[in-house]
Amino acid sequence: MDAPLRILTWNLFHCRDAGAGEGRVHVPRKLTGEIADVLAAARADVVMLQEVPPLAVPVLARAAGAARAWSVLTGPHVGGVRLRGWLGERWPDLWKTHEGNANVLLMGPRLRPVGPARHLRLNPVREVAAAAWRRRDRDVRELRRWLSEPRRAVAVDAELPGGAVCAFACAHLHGARTAWHRELEIARLAAWLDAAGPRVVLGADLNTGPRDPAMLLLHDAGIGGPPADPRVGIDRILVRGLAMPAGEQRWDPSRRRVQLPEGPAELTDHDPVEAAVVVPTAT
Repeated sequence: MDAPLRILTWNLFHCRDAGAGEGRVHVPRKLTGEIADVLAAARADVVMLQEVPPLAVPVLARAAGAARAWSVLTGPHVGGVRLRGWLGERWPDLWKTHEGNANVLLMGPRLRPVGPARHLRLNPVREVAAAAWRRRDRDVRELRRWLSEPRRAVAVDAELPGGAVCAFACAHLHGARTAWHRELEIARLAAWLDAAGPRVVLGADLNTGPRDPAMLLLHDAGIGGPPADPRVGIDRILVRGLAMPAGEQRWDPSRRRVQLPEGPAELTDHDPVEAAVVVPTAT
């Protein structure tokens, strides 16, 4: 039997640190190199990343040992990618998400991509507007906050060791304050993945916890279930048609702590989540 696939998902917080507090310092610069070192040490077969500065994608892909990489841009656009990257590199605390975000799917050499990448917008303007009209939702400020950043997922089919084909998807949902906003995005994601074939691996920052009723929409599509690790929150690895015996495992924050010249710091404000997925034999 082939060794299990190692899956990792991580929100990179624009390659910034988690901020000062609890014995750690804040540094007003990107920590792309330090994050790349963590990815290199993780030696995962598939890595799903969220809130990635677009210009950092090649550096992180090389560090993760990826044979192939795909990304989809989500964040607000102020100028071109290189201009936003230049501004974000020099003033990361000021630009934050306005630099632009990418959801990134990195795939190691044990897997063989099959076909092109697919993209899905989770909050299309027309559908959101129609839903708001039906619900008589007049909270224009919250709707504007939601629609100001296109939320997109990226997916790629790949042949696993042994010949079975699986769809791998990476997504980052909106941090919604309104329940139906979460429901709409999760419903679109669930329907999209439901049509992706019998085997699915989703790595995502869902921006909602396992107990949210909206999560039943994914569960009804056979994707995921309650996490085995009680510390797992909004960052998830969910599967359909594959065995994940130990479930999702959230890293201890110590594994993303680094010693910088300025003092101790934590990389990003999210803990990575990893899982080992059993590789099936194609039938």
